[in-house]
Parts: sequence; structure tokens; C-alpha cells
Amino acid sequence: MAPVFPTAIAWLTRHHPAPQRANSVLLVAGMTGSTVLPALVIVVAQVTTARGMPCLLASLAVLIAPAALLARRATSRAGG
Repeated sequence: MAPVFPTAIAWLTRHHPAPQRANSVLLVAGMTGSTVLPALVIVVAQVTTARGMPCLLASLAVLIAPAALLARRATSRAGG
């Protein structure tokens, strides 16, 4: 995650119409994710078998995909 995060901030600054607000949302989302995801992984590991972890990761990918598509659409509208 370390090399991706600064790149995402630079990308947002260049392509988003309101980079200050977008960067603050990105920072809050990053902090929230780094707090919530480890706890979620621990809960899933305690409650389910080893088969539960791939299901958790697949669910996260399905939930994150729309956000990635929205970011791509917003970038294409902004001329990036």
C-alpha cells in the first residue's frame, strides 16, 4: 500500500476538480480502512474456517469495484 497511496494523492490532485476535498476523503478512507480491516479479518478468522478468508477478500473486492469505476468515470470527465 505504501507506494500506491502517494501516487493516488498525486493522481487526485492532478485530475479531480476539487483536489483538497478529494484528498481529505482519500486520507480519511485510508485511515478508516487501516483501522477497520484488520479487526474485520480477526473477526472472520475467529468465526469461520479457513475458507472464510477468501470469501471476505472477494467481498471486499466486489465492494471496492464500484468506487474504482466511479473514480475512472470522474477522471475521464475531468480530462485525465
